[in-house]
Amino acid sequence: MMARTSSRRQVAVLVVALLVVLSGAAAGDDHESSGAVEEHHGASEGAERGDGAAQEHEEEHGGHEEEAGANVEHGGKHTGGHRFETLFVPMGAVLAGAAVLHLTSLRCLRAVPAPVLIFLLGIGFGVLASEGGLAFAGGLRRSYETWAKIDPHLVLFTFLPPLVFGEAVRLDTHLANRAFGQCLILAGHGAVFTAFATAALFHWALPYQWALPTCVVAGALLASIDAGSIVEILEDRGAAPLLIMQIRGESMLSDGTVLVLFNIAYSMVAMEGLGVGEICLDIAKSFFGAFAVGGLIGYVFLRWIRTASDRLRRRNSWIQILLTIACAYWSYMLAEGICEMSGVVSTVAAGSVLARHAWPVIVEKQAMIEVWNIIGLVCKSLVFFLAGMLTGRSAQQHSAGDYYWVVATYVALSAIRFLMLLAFWAPMNLVGERLRFADIVGMWSAGLRGIVALCLAMVVSEDRAGGHLDTATADKILFHVSGVVTLTLVVNTMTAPLLFGFFGVTQRGDGRKALVRHVARRARSRMNHALLESIENGSLSRHCSITSVFKDIEEVRAGVKKAAMVDMGRGPCEEDGADLESGALRHGPHAHPDVDRLWSTFRHQKRVALSSGGTLGQFKMGKQLGAIHGLLREQRLSAQHLSIVREVFLEAVRTSYWEQAGEGSFAISPSHVMVLIDSIDMARGRSDKSLADWDILRADLHVDRIERGAGKPQLDPTGKGSKEVAPSAGCRGLFSRGTMSGQMLTLQLIEAFVRAHEHAQAEIAAYFGRDASVDSAEEAFVILESQCSVFAASALHASISKPVQRCIHSTQESYRLCTLGRDYIIAAHERGVLRSTEAEDLVEPIAEVMRRLSARSRWKNGEIQREFGASAPRALHEVEACVRIQRAYRRSRMLHSIGVAAQASTHNRGGHRGSDERRHRPASSPALLQTAAVQA
Repeated sequence: MMARTSSRRQVAVLVVALLVVLSGAAAGDDHESSGAVEEHHGASEGAERGDGAAQEHEEEHGGHEEEAGANVEHGGKHTGGHRFETLFVPMGAVLAGAAVLHLTSLRCLRAVPAPVLIFLLGIGFGVLASEGGLAFAGGLRRSYETWAKIDPHLVLFTFLPPLVFGEAVRLDTHLANRAFGQCLILAGHGAVFTAFATAALFHWALPYQWALPTCVVAGALLASIDAGSIVEILEDRGAAPLLIMQIRGESMLSDGTVLVLFNIAYSMVAMEGLGVGEICLDIAKSFFGAFAVGGLIGYVFLRWIRTASDRLRRRNSWIQILLTIACAYWSYMLAEGICEMSGVVSTVAAGSVLARHAWPVIVEKQAMIEVWNIIGLVCKSLVFFLAGMLTGRSAQQHSAGDYYWVVATYVALSAIRFLMLLAFWAPMNLVGERLRFADIVGMWSAGLRGIVALCLAMVVSEDRAGGHLDTATADKILFHVSGVVTLTLVVNTMTAPLLFGFFGVTQRGDGRKALVRHVARRARSRMNHALLESIENGSLSRHCSITSVFKDIEEVRAGVKKAAMVDMGRGPCEEDGADLESGALRHGPHAHPDVDRLWSTFRHQKRVALSSGGTLGQFKMGKQLGAIHGLLREQRLSAQHLSIVREVFLEAVRTSYWEQAGEGSFAISPSHVMVLIDSIDMARGRSDKSLADWDILRADLHVDRIERGAGKPQLDPTGKGSKEVAPSAGCRGLFSRGTMSGQMLTLQLIEAFVRAHEHAQAEIAAYFGRDASVDSAEEAFVILESQCSVFAASALHASISKPVQRCIHSTQESYRLCTLGRDYIIAAHERGVLRSTEAEDLVEPIAEVMRRLSARSRWKNGEIQREFGASAPRALHEVEACVRIQRAYRRSRMLHSIGVAAQASTHNRGGHRGSDERRHRPASSPALLQTAAVQA
């Protein structure tokens, strides 16, 4: 569509515009605020010198203003500086961020955290500016002075909302629900424990003699967790998704706790008396009130985003991206600035609402992800550079002892976090899944400090609690926070891979290692095969040096082989080792699935599907059934390999679901699309036992109610008895609106399920084998499990009423044909045949029909019966009449041939005794036809 053709350009334009708004508006507003600060300082200095001196200062200041005005009016020139000069520092920070990312993308510098380098560049810039090194660059010096006096609250309101929202909107809500209790303990009780333990450290161990409220302020700053770098390492090394979600959840929720503690302690430092009741009310309002406000704002913006979800309108992708940005800022500003609640909690709540419900209706998912990635990168670059600049400005004021105490504070904080995790280990096991000691080590290593701590430290450094903190104390707080942030980023990030490998946090099993080696071997084999094929068919150029090509390909093959072995933690000189096809893994732990039971289930589900008359979900690998049977009989199953194959299979199913949703293959509400996605998330947790996504989806569909409404006997899709599977939390009562609407939704979800499983069966055979054929016992086992689920889904599909099936299938075919016409017009526009307005005029009537077709999914029983029921008064199209006659003729011939074959079979088995009775049995008997169909 047209929106997709320009998505890259849209992203670039939108990000540039947002960057200018974020940096330019902040700097421009701060330019005015800095002028007000100068006037305030001038007035206060005048008051100290006396009225006469004050008058003299005002006259001098007024003279400067007149001189500046004259400079502006003289020939349109401004010798005292232009407003655009305030952009020099933020644009320099963005340039530094790009340069650092480029450097850290090199293999030799990949382990160096990018935020640390940006922070160090900011320190160097601040030291250079404070020592007068920018005297030769007047514009850059004035930009530095402007940003050095920036209102820190403006920094919070400008950079914190997109950073928090960008993390929340990409949450895996299913995993978040499973880890919510553990995240709440860490972000609530754990953050409070860390804050007060750190405050005690500052009060009694450090030689600064700070007051207790000041120590609590410093402790609250250092209790905030920002584990972004560690999360990237865990994701790259294949850590458990639940562990990653626990760390991410603590990182987001702890910011809300830290801000509440900071505000209370900062108010005490500013001599604002707060009673116990006021503190309790403030805490309740900051959490529960902010959560309600954020959820309400997220719901309002969700409704708006849904109204702009029409993929046929070219500007809807822009609208949705702008709405998410607005949601991030308004959820923070309304809560923090107007309602005086926790803006972080409100932003997390709003982002979670969109993460749960908005993604299925997002027009351009990749564009949305890219925009938020770039926004996060820009904000982090600016915040780290500004924090480093402010730290470098006062670096000369700190002694060698201060640097020693920063290192001591980092060591003590690491010990405090480890003790906190050990203390709350048992409570976390009570409210969630059991944690291993390796998981505790992973959480301990993820205790980085980052954006929130730096922003709040800048608030303390510039605001100084309304003047109740002296400059030296405020600068030391910023210095300690910046030092701890730097040490956590450097030490934790660079030691995390070794630590994770030693304790087994991200240890890959033999099956995963073999999978990586197998993919590397397949890549080398495909390159070699493609080269030999080009040589054989003569497609190579006569000027091509085959020797040079072979040399280059051999170098590539050796590099891929070495990378695969080194990545798995083995020496580069060792042999390939176990591969998925070699059978070496089969000497390790073995699975003990009942293969005979699986075959029995397969045959049972096939009989049920055939007897139900279902035509959906035919086994596409039926020709390989003999090979599958031989593999399961001859090879032993590896437990690790079987679990990996199931996980990869489920990911292929998930990918197919998103592709179908993007293509408009089924027009259902976003909450129903998430039923399919949630079934994959829940099934991944049971991949070591079985392929359970159909059991979970069947429970969510309330199949028993639908089957009773359709008058069909209840089916047993697993073949293992009536084992109940609880529906997911978000799907209880999903189809409580009546049997007909429930059947319409069920039909679409079943067809999406079957298409996804057929796609995944082909994918799994291609990825794990030498070609598209099945060549391992684990592949065969998972494919049979999948086909059992497909047969069960086909039987349920056949039990749905015929008017519903006619309605859905007719709508899908009409939608497909409309899509073909629309794509042809868009292709003509892309090739320059049609202008933009001409293409829009042609596409609009097609889009109108497609929207009307999508609305059929909300039809009621009466509407379906009137349009597609058996008694619906309508004249058949001549083509449909011919097709029906042909189908009836072919069906009668098929039934006749099946009946004759069945009679001959029973005659041969039973001999001649009673042959006259069998010969006179009706050939069209339902029992006979069913038996013949099963045999066929």
